[in-house]
Amino acid sequence: HKKSGFALAAPDFFRCSSSSFLAHRAPDGREQTVAEHLRRTAEQAACDASFFGAETLAKLAGLTHDLGKYSLEFQERLQGKAQTVDHSTAGMAECCKQGAISAALAVAGHHAGLHVHSEALLGAVSLPLQDTGVQGQTIALQYQVTDLVRYFDDGGKWESLPGSFTGQASLQVNTSANQTFHHFAEEGEIKIHGVEATPSYTKIDYTIPFWGFGSYTVDFPWLYTTDGTPISYNLQESQIPSPEKISRDAATISGSACFDGLPSGTEQVVLRFLEEDLDPYTLQDRLQQGSPVRVLAEVTLDFTTGEVTPSQTYLEAGMTFAEDYRTSSPSIRWTMPWDDPDVLSLGPCDWADLTAIPALFQQGNSLWSLQYDGAFSVEFVTDGPAPQKDLQVTITNQAGDTMAAGTLPHHSAVEQTSGNDSYFHWEAVLAPQDGRTPQLLDTLTVTLTEPDSGETLYQRSVRLTWRR
Repeated sequence: HKKSGFALAAPDFFRCSSSSFLAHRAPDGREQTVAEHLRRTAEQAACDASFFGAETLAKLAGLTHDLGKYSLEFQERLQGKAQTVDHSTAGMAECCKQGAISAALAVAGHHAGLHVHSEALLGAVSLPLQDTGVQGQTIALQYQVTDLVRYFDDGGKWESLPGSFTGQASLQVNTSANQTFHHFAEEGEIKIHGVEATPSYTKIDYTIPFWGFGSYTVDFPWLYTTDGTPISYNLQESQIPSPEKISRDAATISGSACFDGLPSGTEQVVLRFLEEDLDPYTLQDRLQQGSPVRVLAEVTLDFTTGEVTPSQTYLEAGMTFAEDYRTSSPSIRWTMPWDDPDVLSLGPCDWADLTAIPALFQQGNSLWSLQYDGAFSVEFVTDGPAPQKDLQVTITNQAGDTMAAGTLPHHSAVEQTSGNDSYFHWEAVLAPQDGRTPQLLDTLTVTLTEPDSGETLYQRSVRLTWRR
């Protein structure tokens, strides 16, 4: 345990398995990868635990609680195979390695709970309200709990707990502190469409510029009171668009961010968007160490006047403005599996599915990826026999200027297989011409030609939307 947090290693499965190992699959077909689930849980847990100084332990528990889902057995269970899978022990063991026993206990019992040798059981019942109610109304609730069954992860043992009971309660509705704001006088690039504020949550609907992708999600918003106190972000209730839902030609994106309730009497709040997706613990650690934390945009919302104005309170917190965000990334790219709308709509697919997409391939060739990290890396895939001759590759910008040109060598082609199908993957590395370098969100055209005849074999325009 260091001052800066537990030294949890970055295992390879966080990188190489994120697209194949699933944590959840909803009845409507929506899926969440283990990597995304662990990251989001860690962020939310650290945020919640920051109120009592345990964000480090909470982040560790969140990152490790479902490590056991990186197993073929659990993936088979998600596919419908009737089998029990212990997915808690792996994370518990990782926490023990770190010396974080309290986190290990939380991970071990995060579903079944820890077995307490007592005659009493503690639990909670969630009761949906059929009526939202109006000010002053009393809502009567009745409930019945039937005989229960509990399950122990470690031994796979089911145990009946006889003893049903009924109960009742009443709630009195108090909406006097609820506020809704729909009309804001705006200036700047952040648009606020509405704010719903209650003692328990604050919801802000907004539109921001499309700044590209830096991770799976796009630019988590942060909310502060004017004295710099952060308002905890509620990831589960927020509606932040994910990359597959955003057009690669988008100029703006819209979302709905949910936070905890504001302190009573709050008249102004600060809404801030960071260049990187940071959890509260990492953000605080960076600021304490003097590491850069860069802001893409910030506004101050005034509930009394209905004004939204650009502000720079982040300077007082030790942050800086990311004025050069389009040119500061060491690598920017476009990749077919992550950026082509038709491929994204397919979801998991094989080679035959790709080749069936109209116009994705031209004369048997398709652009697989375009990346710039000081030089251009251009990757193509070919459906058919092995390439027999070199081809010419040209990259141009929207003004028609040549950014790079060179040879796609046929000897670089490597045969790949997908199911019963085979295809060839080949690539070229090209130096930029005349000092022309692309920026994040630039649109470039990649053209493949036959060098002898000059015939155009393939051409496509793509937008570099991902940054690293």
